[in-house]
Amino acid sequence: RRFYDRYHPFDQGSRMLDIGDPEFMEALGDLAKVLLKNNFLSPEFLFLSRAESGMCNLMHILKSRVATTEIARQWRPKT
Repeated sequence: RRFYDRYHPFDQGSRMLDIGDPEFMEALGDLAKVLLKNNFLSPEFLFLSRAESGMCNLMHILKSRVATTEIARQWRPKT
């Protein structure tokens, strides 16, 4: 939850996520370690996590900046 609150803060205005920032990649790696410790993960989830990590790694190399918070707001369920 801390990862998403830090990089997708819904309570703040729209902002760009700097995927080229080394701190983001380190936090993503830490999140992956936590997820891998969970023995209840399905093979499908692990596949999607690896695919997402690969995409983030490519975007990191390209020093991408993406409005992820705005995208997440559009796709999250309405409560």
